[in-house]
Amino acid sequence: MKLLVSFWAPGWIIPVRDAQLNPTRQRRCPCLAWRGRLCGWLRFLDPHARAALLDFRDHLLADDHTYRQRLKDSPVRPYQDVRIRADRGVYLDFLRSLFERGLLGCSGTRRGRIAPFFVGKKGNKQRLVFDCRRTNQRFCHAPFTEIGCSEAFSSIEVPSGQCLYSASADVVSCFYQCGIPVELSEFFCLDGISGAEALAIGFRTNLDGTPILGSEAELFPALLVLPMGWGWAFWFVQRAHLEIIRRAGVPAERVALGGWPIPPVRDGPIEIPYCDNVTVVGLDAGSVVALRDVVLDAFRLAGFDMHEITDVASSAVVLGGDLGGAVATSQRTLPKAWTLRRALQWLARGPVVTGQQVEVFVGHYVSACNWCRDGMPVMRSLYTFIQECYLLPTQLWASARYEAWIMSCLVPLLFSDLTREWSPVVTVGDASPYGLGVCERTLDVDVVRELGSWKERWRFKRLDPLEWAPRKKGPG
Repeated sequence: MKLLVSFWAPGWIIPVRDAQLNPTRQRRCPCLAWRGRLCGWLRFLDPHARAALLDFRDHLLADDHTYRQRLKDSPVRPYQDVRIRADRGVYLDFLRSLFERGLLGCSGTRRGRIAPFFVGKKGNKQRLVFDCRRTNQRFCHAPFTEIGCSEAFSSIEVPSGQCLYSASADVVSCFYQCGIPVELSEFFCLDGISGAEALAIGFRTNLDGTPILGSEAELFPALLVLPMGWGWAFWFVQRAHLEIIRRAGVPAERVALGGWPIPPVRDGPIEIPYCDNVTVVGLDAGSVVALRDVVLDAFRLAGFDMHEITDVASSAVVLGGDLGGAVATSQRTLPKAWTLRRALQWLARGPVVTGQQVEVFVGHYVSACNWCRDGMPVMRSLYTFIQECYLLPTQLWASARYEAWIMSCLVPLLFSDLTREWSPVVTVGDASPYGLGVCERTLDVDVVRELGSWKERWRFKRLDPLEWAPRKKGPG
């Protein structure tokens, strides 16, 4: 099914089946058609992130014991595009394309192996991704990254009768514009080639500067840029995005990040930073364009090529969601929502599946709930099925089928009305030994807005564990 093209593990993309991945076609892959140059993005990393990248051996690499244990617990065989794997000529042409764009060097040593494949993206184009699972095992896990995610859109407050305007832009093949230290490139090597093949592609020297003579038995093409698929790539690009807008003079209170209350748009436009996406929303079209242009100029100053620059509009597709409209709402795009609904209806029929496959369905549904978290408390048997039958093909239990059916019915309702108003009546419910306890209290609307703009679960990220005491922090 289309929905099951890939699923995510921490920092990894894992293909499900060969037939669902797109064979390489250079003209449909933006990074292979891009003719720009690598930007000087390292100058626009904050000091902590720049030190981590330049001194990656001390900051990013896991110790040898951890690496060996990971190899033992989770052996990995990198996946590779079917045409590249089957045809040596296609593979060498692919390497030549990367080399001509300054994305590839040549190394006499390989410290980590990666493999390329392609997945579909909007506009009938393809995204080049590298299976870096084996290399990811050599690195520590990237820390929590603050991003402007789809959940942020559902928290925007739009006064009744007003329009929400948005304008956006995108960095061209962002990861492949970001160069990395030569020493780090040795961890991102593709399958080996002979010295004669290296010379035919155009390589003349190795990464260490030694000339390629043509008699070498095996050399390794090495990526000179951030691979999409490396567990740290997203973290570095997001840190660069935040530093670029900080240097551009965008006030911190005008930046919307998940895990923090959304700045009120009634006070001016806000930027929602998500990796290589620039999105600005606000109530005044002119101020939205002005802030978007400030951010665009800052990215261009950093050396990034930009594209997909949209005009200001009262409704738009942003980060996989529909935003705005006659009555300002936020929801998953309808084609994606209905694909998810049909997939859940199929699951509700009770097919023979593994818990690993069900996990994909649940992940897509949870992602859709970012636009309306009220749909979250449905799953219970599905989680148990995933845990107990993770790799064992089993007919889906009746209780799990029922939950999948409920989820399919809820998908069309997973949207947020951004014009909704706060209620002065606060209701709290919790389980007790004798059933369910419910309390209500009436408060001033401004107090309710201040408290309600903070999500209860954020205390685990923002407070010391000794301060995880929500009952002591309640009003009154």
